Amino acid sequence: MSKSYSANDVIKIILKNIILIVVLAVIGTAGLGMYAKHKQTTTYTADREIMIGHNLNKVNYKNSQVLADLGMMQTYANLIQDRQVLSEARKELPKKLQKRYSVSDLESAVDAKPRAGEIILDIHAKVGSAKDAALIVNAVTDATKQELPKIKAGIGQIQPLSKAYASDVKSQTSPSAKKYSILGFALGALAGMVIAFVRTTFKHLVK
Repeated sequence: MSKSYSANDVIKIILKNIILIVVLAVIGTAGLGMYAKHKQTTTYTADREIMIGHNLNKVNYKNSQVLADLGMMQTYANLIQDRQVLSEARKELPKKLQKRYSVSDLESAVDAKPRAGEIILDIHAKVGSAKDAALIVNAVTDATKQELPKIKAGIGQIQPLSKAYASDVKSQTSPSAKKYSILGFALGALAGMVIAFVRTTFKHLVK
């Protein structure tokens, strides 16, 4: 024989389910938020630009030379990440940084990309210290000016732009505690809804 429920009974069931969902959502928020904070690391990226091109006042075919320089920018970007350049860059670092960073470490930390339609390369150094990042990107830029003409003949003029400073370095912290907390809330609430549905179904609805 089916059991009848009063309005108060229904309200109590709903309230219990809501409490369960809220509790699990809070637990999920706190749990994943704390996990993210425990796993968080901060990296720092220093940027510096370098211009590579020929003096157009000294060439007869200016348009052709500009196109030729533009066409070489990706090659120059790849060469900046060559071990010859990075080995020289490491030598220019302070002694304590030379002990901390091997050439392989610099290969992982340094990145160079050409700007679209410009004879400018953006050089980036990404490590765990703002000061180190600035020193590394400056050393790589200086080494680029010194070593690229040895690697690539007829490269043209290499002009480093403004130096990088630790105060200008960008930082990024990951994983995001906020995003993990939101995920924890969603998973906790979902688990609460599933448990509430199953419990209510078998306890009150299944005959």
